[in-house]
Amino acid sequence: MIPRDRYLATAVSLLRAALENAQAIGERFLLWRLHASLGKLYHTMNQQTEAESEISTARELVQELACTLPDEALKDHFLHLAGRMVESSV
Repeated sequence: MIPRDRYLATAVSLLRAALENAQAIGERFLLWRLHASLGKLYHTMNQQTEAESEISTARELVQELACTLPDEALKDHFLHLAGRMVESSV
């Protein structure tokens, strides 16, 4: 059985690698989800500074993406759903 701390450290490494890959290919719609997931993981690990940083980055990316949507109803819907997902990470 893998100790919890090692399991969590492995999860952080995998999410960091996924972030690097998503950044390399410019996958902005995936980036905010990865940052939110990493924030949730850091929160679980009681690393609040890192958690807040990742959640903040996720929020910023959601706002940036919303600005690219021409339809206000779609924009509001995206902000609502994505915001709920990011906030559930805290």
